[in-house]
Amino acid sequence: MSLVSLARISFANLRIDAPASKRKPTSSGHFGQRADSAHTSVRLIALSRVLLTKDEAVLLTVAASANGAELLRQLEAAALRLAVLAVGGSTALNPLNPGNIATMFNVTGSTLARQESYEALFGLPDKISWVDARAVYSALLDALAFARTASAGAAVEALLLTNATENDTSPAAVISAFMTVVEERATHRLNTSPRPGVTSYSSSLTSSSTLPTPSPVPSPVPSAAVPPLTLPPLADFRIEPATSLESNLMRRIEGRLHQSDHEDRTTITAALDEGLSLLLPAATAARRQELLATNVLIALTQPGAAWLWSSILEATSSDRVSRVDDMATSIINSCSATAASLFAEGELQAALGL
Repeated sequence: MSLVSLARISFANLRIDAPASKRKPTSSGHFGQRADSAHTSVRLIALSRVLLTKDEAVLLTVAASANGAELLRQLEAAALRLAVLAVGGSTALNPLNPGNIATMFNVTGSTLARQESYEALFGLPDKISWVDARAVYSALLDALAFARTASAGAAVEALLLTNATENDTSPAAVISAFMTVVEERATHRLNTSPRPGVTSYSSSLTSSSTLPTPSPVPSPVPSAAVPPLTLPPLADFRIEPATSLESNLMRRIEGRLHQSDHEDRTTITAALDEGLSLLLPAATAARRQELLATNVLIALTQPGAAWLWSSILEATSSDRVSRVDDMATSIINSCSATAASLFAEGELQAALGL
């Protein structure tokens, strides 16, 4: 499905077997996207738990609607309050803000599931630790599943899928009633669940409780033509603030490749350029090269570079991708998925001139 056809999906085309308000509340399971999905953003995973569907076209369409956008806005606001509760006073000098939560909602579920991917995000790990972020995410998903068993859950589903409410209730009232149940449940979950590690609250995420410390990645075999990069273990990857966006991305990518030579780097460079062209279709080749060559800290203040960074984190999250061709394909596919999500939400059009 093309990006244009995806954006043109209407509510009339969404196949619904029975009116949402007439369905029986689900008693178990969430029937939505996996919490650790490698292809779906946190915002759409949360929405999938409300709509009880994995259909990405439906999720993207609802997210772009007025009622869907308002529900997601309120979910982010609730997540911010939960995050402040989770970190307590540890961020008094560096407080969380709505932009931090927007970052959390825009990354994929697998980014939150993997400590190394989360800690490579720009800025967010400085505000809230991976353990606390996972606790907030888990509490929020648990609360959404709980709220779906109440009448407020069926009412908000009907509103999102049909733009209709019962008994002349306003859309704002329907969303507010649902969010009251969600936030009360999530707050209780966060206050009562122990949080020494991941195990105590991983039931809403995956069955794994801890991540083993990966073995250091060996440096590439020296080459006479191209001096090899000195690669740190991927779990210890940190941004080098004095170098370019492309240099940092290349270090991250090469950490997943068993070897690297001049031809491999050419392939990856081409994949980065193609990925950026998907994220910024109005940008010229010269502009894309300029952005890649920009100092990483400056570049990441611009949406296009931030989207590319997030996509590369996703593309390199699997340690099974070790061939350069597979890595290039993974990079392009990840950028394409990010672009589709941004297009459907209307964010890409607003940023085409950047």
